[in-house]
Amino acid sequence: MRTGRVITSPDGDRWRVRRRWLDRGLPKLNRSFRHGRREAADSGFLDGTFAFEGLAGTAVALVAIAVAVVVVVVLLPLIGVALELVLLVLLFTSGLFGRVVLRRPWTVEAIDLDDGERSVAFAVKGFGAAGNAAEELAGTIAASGPPQQLTQGTRTTLPRPTF
Repeated sequence: MRTGRVITSPDGDRWRVRRRWLDRGLPKLNRSFRHGRREAADSGFLDGTFAFEGLAGTAVALVAIAVAVVVVVVLLPLIGVALELVLLVLLFTSGLFGRVVLRRPWTVEAIDLDDGERSVAFAVKGFGAAGNAAEELAGTIAASGPPQQLTQGTRTTLPRPTF
């Protein structure tokens, strides 16, 4: 998901200039899922025993197993996909609402690919203005290096990645 333009400054450093949708990285969900799996394994959910007597009990057990297999193999994945799609639509519309209606600023950043400490970022309100600011930032870096300010937007700090 690395988009933007790569340009070279007069001192020879390579820079990636882009407009970002997200201000921070995505959350690390694998830690919380591992924690939840440990709790489910420790709960003793499958410790009980089932006793059925005779042929009727066997038939009931086979039907119950078939229903459980159908639910686990067919219905749960369908419900999971439907919930994921609903969540994706809600997240997208809330982000779009924040950017368009509430005028949340876009982050226009220039990342030094050779030395990450020299990276700069600016908060710019409006999609078109952020595009213009990205063009101005790219032109300024190509001509004289990273600027301290732009005509549109305010300087901000880049969030540090959490790996």
